[in-house]
Formats: sequence, structure tokens, C-alpha cells
Amino acid sequence: MSGPIAIVLPLAAAALLGAIGHRLPRWGRDAVALVAAAATTALAGRLALAAREDLLVAWLGGWGPRGDVAVGVALAVDAVGAGFATLSGVLAVAALVFSLRYYESAEGHFHALVLLF
Repeated sequence: MSGPIAIVLPLAAAALLGAIGHRLPRWGRDAVALVAAAATTALAGRLALAAREDLLVAWLGGWGPRGDVAVGVALAVDAVGAGFATLSGVLAVAALVFSLRYYESAEGHFHALVLLF
């Protein structure tokens, strides 16, 4: 399931841009942010399609329930949640595309904040 990747990808890209965004050229910051946002949007859309029938659950670290006790951490998504995640991704991509002509002095901070959105 691509649920955990859809969460980790924008967080990792935001951390990367926050750490070394000031060293990258403007086109590099834009490319990293746009690729991460577009990939996250595609993953969320895929989850929305897969969650049409039933709730999707991913157990982190392979620690599923043992009997009646939930040992691990579960990530669950339904069609509505995945749909809103897809909408958020589309809005993030639109904001990043709009910002291509602006925010010269943001040095990756704007991009990281959009990805955290």
C-alpha cells in the first residue's frame, strides 16, 4: 500500500528543502517541490480509488494486531480522507506552479511549507 509513502515523501522533501534549500538554485528548489507534490498527489489519488470499497489499513513496521490487542501503529484511510488528501495535493501543486514567478528570496522555505501543508 502506498499510504506510508504518501506521508513520508512530502515530509522528506520539506526537510531536504529546509536543510539545503538555500544552496540549491531556484530551478532546483522548484523541481524538488513540484516532483514531490505531484507524486504525493498521484499517490493520494491512487489511494482514493483503492479506498472506494473499504477502509484501507497499513500497520507500520509490520506490527499488526495480536489477537484482540493492537500492538503497532495503524494508518487508516477511507475514500473521503484520500479524496481530501488528493484535493490538498492538487492545491499544493497549483500553489507551487503559481509561485514559479515569485518568491525569489524564499530560499526553499516557501516550498517546504507548501509541502508540509
